[in-house]
Amino acid sequence: MTEPGASGPQALGDILALIKAGRLRVPIQRTYPLGEVAAALEVSQSGHLGGKLVLLPA
Repeated sequence: MTEPGASGPQALGDILALIKAGRLRVPIQRTYPLGEVAAALEVSQSGHLGGKLVLLPA
């Protein structure tokens, strides 16, 4: 594993290994189509997030 706070290819590889092992999970609150970016921004700025907001390409 890389040092805490490190970045770069090695850190990305470490993150990928954690995901593949099922040891890293990112909660997703909701997905939005790219055309609804304004709604996603409004929710983001409300401060009541239980997970990440994901914008989906068209």
